[in-house]
Amino acid sequence: MSTLYGVNYTKYNTGPTEANIQARGMVSGDVSFMRDTYEAAGTTAADVIYVGHPLNAGDRIIGFILSTDDLGTSVTMDIGTLYDDDEFASAVDVQAAAVSGSTVCIVDGCDYVIGTATNDNIIMLTLNDAAATGTIKITILYSRV
Repeated sequence: MSTLYGVNYTKYNTGPTEANIQARGMVSGDVSFMRDTYEAAGTTAADVIYVGHPLNAGDRIIGFILSTDDLGTSVTMDIGTLYDDDEFASAVDVQAAAVSGSTVCIVDGCDYVIGTATNDNIIMLTLNDAAATGTIKITILYSRV
């Protein structure tokens, strides 16, 4: 049996040096979250829903928790930013069989640092493929710097 170490544990284990300082938000960071809800009532495909509030440069995305009603046949959703509308998740299935009554944890985009691109601090959902009706709840987890 081998003893193995992750990247940040190795940095910790070898002691602080100029070469192995851990990035802000990777360890001992403050985890923050914001939640938002939207009641879709016949929204159309390509509608955009801005959620939460703008993040600060340097904040690091940890993940998303998405919970929705059955939003309708053939409805999918992207999670992204004003800069890239599917930065974190593309075509998340939000039909009855996929999400209704359950929660989906999305870790795509993990470790993304806000401020990497212009307008990447505004989180948005984009509805795809068909009209949607129902409740959308999202929790955005991030490390505050």
